Amino acid sequence: MSSALEPVDYYEQQNTVVSMRLKGTQPRAIAKAMGLKLVEVEKHIDEWQNVAKNSKHIQERAGEALTATDQHYDLIISKLWETVEQAEMMDDLKVKNTSLKMIADIEKSRIEMLQKSGLLDNQQLADQVLEAERKQEILVKILRQLAQEYPEAAQYVRKELSKVTGQAESTVVPGVPN
Repeated sequence: MSSALEPVDYYEQQNTVVSMRLKGTQPRAIAKAMGLKLVEVEKHIDEWQNVAKNSKHIQERAGEALTATDQHYDLIISKLWETVEQAEMMDDLKVKNTSLKMIADIEKSRIEMLQKSGLLDNQQLADQVLEAERKQEILVKILRQLAQEYPEAAQYVRKELSKVTGQAESTVVPGVPN
């Protein structure tokens, strides 16, 4: 490095790379857009990640963001349960089913977020996964009962359930032995 400006240029380049990456641009696209080698882009990203991991300020901000996101999940889930109750009162099975599925999906997303952040140790994760599975089983049972009690909604419920369970849901025909 022959000039005092080169380190400044290096960090400006790194900031540009990181900024693009944080906006969702893939490393290959960053390299192409900036005329850099992919290895250089990955080096910039790795260096920045190491700095971020060791920065108390960044760790505190990340913790605050995780807490805010977790609280946001709580609010969304609470509102969805209100929607489930309202849909139940209005016999709107489609809205109820969709809301229950959304609750399960949000719980799954929350667990994944906390796991990726490193906030859940293996035991906590196992406990939360078991709890989420228990809740999903309850929700699936409720939806199956809805499909039996309201034949007009049965096809829709079965279709949506198969998305959640990954299995084709069977049809029970009243009066026909299994």
